[in-house]
Parts: sequence; C-alpha cells; structure tokens
Amino acid sequence: GPEGRDSLNLSRTRKRGTVSREPHHDAGRSRQLAMIAAIAVMVTGAYAYRWVADDAMIDFRIVENLLHGHGPVYNVGERVEVYSNPLWVVLLALVRPVLFFLPFGTISVLLGLTLSATAVILTWRALTSTPTSRTEGRLPAGLMLFCCLPATWEFVTSGLETSLSFFWVGLSVSCLTRRRQSLVTSLVIGCAPLVRPDLAVVAIFLGSFQLMHLRSATTRYATMRSIAVLLAPMVIYEFFRVAYFGLLVSNTALVKSATSLLEPIMVAGMGVIVGSLALAMLLPIFKLSSHVG
Repeated sequence: GPEGRDSLNLSRTRKRGTVSREPHHDAGRSRQLAMIAAIAVMVTGAYAYRWVADDAMIDFRIVENLLHGHGPVYNVGERVEVYSNPLWVVLLALVRPVLFFLPFGTISVLLGLTLSATAVILTWRALTSTPTSRTEGRLPAGLMLFCCLPATWEFVTSGLETSLSFFWVGLSVSCLTRRRQSLVTSLVIGCAPLVRPDLAVVAIFLGSFQLMHLRSATTRYATMRSIAVLLAPMVIYEFFRVAYFGLLVSNTALVKSATSLLEPIMVAGMGVIVGSLALAMLLPIFKLSSHVG
C-alpha cells in the first residue's frame, strides 16, 4: 500500500545519505592522518637535527642571572640589554625552575619541538575551520611541505626564538580566523616585536587587517580599544627598557647600526616582503572565515 511505499522510499533515502556521508568522513580522516604524519616527520627530523646555537648561550646566561636576582643582564652589575628576544628569555625563565633537573640545551630543544608542533596544529585548525566548495577536501600542501623541509628541522631546536616565532605566526593566524574582534587577538599581534624585532613588520600587516575589519564591524570605541591593546606590550616593555637599561633600543641594535646601515635596511626590506607575502596567502583564509568573535 501507500504506507509501505513511503517507508521503502524513506529507507532508500536514509541509505543514500549514509553512503554519501561515509566517503566524506573517510576523506576527512585520511587528511587528518596525513597531517599528523607530517607533524610526526617534522618532530622526528627536528630531533634528529637537534642542536644549540652559540648565540643561545647568551640567553641561557641572562636567564641564570635573572633567576639568581641579578636582573636580565649578561654581566652582573652591568645594565646592558644584550638580547633582542624578550619573550623567549621570559619563557626560558619560567620553564627553567620547573625543569631544573635538565640542562639548558635540553630545555630549549623540548621547547622548540613543542612550540613548533603547536604552531603547525594551530595553523592547520585555522585552515580547516573555513571549508568551502573550493577548499573542502584538499590537503594543506604548503603546511605539509613546511613540516618536511630539512631547513625547518634545523632551526626548530636552535635554542633561539625561531620556534617561538613559528608559534606566534600560528597563534596569530588562528586568532584572526576564529576571534577577529577579540582583544586577545590584538594582544597576540602586539607581542610580535617582543618575539623578534623584525616581526613588527609582519605585525603591521596583520594588525592593519584586523583594524580594517573592526572599523567595518564594530564601533569606533571598540576599534580604539583594540589599538590600545595592540600597542600595549611594546609600550610597556619600552618603559621598562628606558627605566632599567637607559636606552630606547637594545644594545644589539646600536652595535649593528653603528657598524653597518645596510643590515637594518635589508632586515626591514625583507620584513616588508615577507609581510606582504604572508598577507597575500592568509587573506583568502580570513575572507572565508565565518568565525568572528
């Protein structure tokens, strides 16, 4: 009868829906496994290439002096800022008392592996959080290539702030994709110069993009508040720098600018190029994002 035909059609529809969903689910799981494998390759390769640069020993000594109450200095009694990566020094100072039983080199290697793997995961989540008909079902080939390059493996565990730079990029992309209007996003972007001075150029591009979005989506008060939070990390650290070291810039910047003006110009130029390329690659992701928080 009619009821029997309706139930038969309903069962066929359910079967077709089940069949159509299974390949999509399997494809998604395959992409996840492929990305996990790429991260495992990066971690394995980075551990095999593990090393500590001689410049990292400067940071280690500064952290030891800081933890012993002598301040963030290289020589006790000399207030000279010989580092250019404040957040990396702070991170080492926070982790050192917890992992006191490990050598500084081992701690930096573990931090490098953890931060770099987390950076890839954050970027991957940002990419997969904006699926469309053009991007759905595709692997993030560029991110997987980054994980498989020996050049990446070599600098994940250099003992310097390279891994923290990777982490900052991944966290910034994730925040801009998921929480574009959040003050947390402004704070993360504003920390760029404290990770590496040349990341300030990239931060200008990312911060400008966030502010353009805020101007069109929120009130002027919210925009001004985001600008204040964006500038807060560098302004606060600049007050500390002037009060403690008596300079507007780090001692390394003075030395490099005194010996050659070419290097700062080249760094700024490369920063503009990298920032432009990063914005060009990330802009489609931000446009596709529907997570505005």
